[in-house]
Amino acid sequence: MENTQSQVRIQSDLSDLITTKKGLRQGDSLACLFFNLALEKVVRKAGIQTSGTIFYKSVQPPAYADDIDIIARSRTALKEASLSLERAAGEMGLRINEKKTKYLATRESKNQQRYFQIKNFNFEAVQSFSYLGSLINVNNDNSAEIKKKNFNG
Repeated sequence: MENTQSQVRIQSDLSDLITTKKGLRQGDSLACLFFNLALEKVVRKAGIQTSGTIFYKSVQPPAYADDIDIIARSRTALKEASLSLERAAGEMGLRINEKKTKYLATRESKNQQRYFQIKNFNFEAVQSFSYLGSLINVNNDNSAEIKKKNFNG
């Protein structure tokens, strides 16, 4: 964001150029907003349908700030969505962090591999991970998550 030029559009009016002299610090309240806007554009450009639920389509990409999940009904749908997202993100100067990206299959298979390969990426297969403060696991068991949250008022 440092030394970039921007303009603000309100309906059909465009502001003068604004030069950003310093980038956003990590944790800045605007950082989430800018990432949400950028990821929204990436998902749209990738051609992934965002309306509806996973019950009626093969892929759903929930995203927040710099985190994005790809929920898919099949490995093929996951690969296609990942490649589309990588291409669209690359056009905006964003890239996938292979070390932080994980793969979780909710249906275990006998020959479950340790990594899931897409293009040049090898994503580590995991049994569980935390997403936006909630624990997701292969068994779809959220009893520990429910106990962790105090719903007694």
